Amino acid sequence: MPETIDRWTRPRLAFCARSEAKRGAQRRPDQANGEASGPRNQPQAKAFLEGKAAIPALVRCQRLRLVFIRGCKIGVHSSILGAARTRRSRKLRTPKPLLRQLRSFPNMLTLLRLSFIPFVVSSILEGHYLIALILFVLAGISDALDGVLARSLGQRTKLGEYLDPIADKLLLSTLFLVLAVSHAIPWRITVIVFGRDIIILVVCTLVYATTPLRDFSPTLLGKANTVAQITAVGATLLSEVRPWLWVFALKSVMLWTVFALTIVSALHYVYLLGVRLRAVTASERAGARSA
Repeated sequence: MPETIDRWTRPRLAFCARSEAKRGAQRRPDQANGEASGPRNQPQAKAFLEGKAAIPALVRCQRLRLVFIRGCKIGVHSSILGAARTRRSRKLRTPKPLLRQLRSFPNMLTLLRLSFIPFVVSSILEGHYLIALILFVLAGISDALDGVLARSLGQRTKLGEYLDPIADKLLLSTLFLVLAVSHAIPWRITVIVFGRDIIILVVCTLVYATTPLRDFSPTLLGKANTVAQITAVGATLLSEVRPWLWVFALKSVMLWTVFALTIVSALHYVYLLGVRLRAVTASERAGARSA
C-alpha cells in the first residue's frame, strides 16, 4: 500500500485529510478551540499518508476517492474503490440474455426456417412447385432438428419455446393462404385455419395483458392439428408436382382432417385456458388469505 501512493498523490491525500479534520471541527462547535479535533485527526492524516487503514475513510470522502482512483495506477485499488464503475462496465460487456438465446443453435435453425417463407411463397406464385416442395421439406427437417438438438445439447430456452411455434404458424398459415390464392386448397379450409389462429392470438393477448397467467403451452390436439396441416400442405405441393391418384386421395383426407381438428382444437384450447386462469386466480386468493 505505501508504495502505491506516489509523490503526486501524497499532497492531495494530505489536503483531503486536513479538509476532513476541518469539517469535523465545524460539526462540533464546542471543540472548536483545537483541544481535541486537531490531535484526534492527526493520526488519521498520518494513516492516510502511511496507507495503514485508509480504505474506510477514503470511501467516506468522495473527493478523496476520485483523487485516489486517478492517482493510483494499479487495478486492484481502483476495483476496490470504484466498484460501482466496475460493475457497470461488466454489465456493458456481458451480452444480454436475449442475444445469448438467439445465438443457440436450435434457435438459429428456427430463424433459418423463418427465412424460407418468402422463397416458398414466390416459388408457388411463379408456378415452381418443385422448388417450393424442396424448401418445405427442408423447413420440416429443420423443425425436427431444432427440437432434437435443444434436448440433446441442453439448449432449451424460453425464447425457443415461443419462437418455434410462431415460426411453424407463420409458415403454415402463409402457405395455406398462398395455396388458396392458387386454387390448390379450398378457401373454406384456409378461413378456418386463419380464424382459429386469430382467435387464439387475441384471447392469449388479452389474458396476458389483464391476468397473471403466463402458461400458453399448446395442447395435444393443437400439436396433432399442426402435424395434419404439415401433411396436408406437403400432399398439396406433391400433387402439383406429381399428379398421382394416391396423392390426391391423401390430400383430400388430410384437408378434411385439418378442417375438423382446427375447430376442435380451438374450442379445447379456449376451455383449457379458462381452467388455467381459474387455477391461477385461486392460488392468488389462497396466498392473499395466508398473508
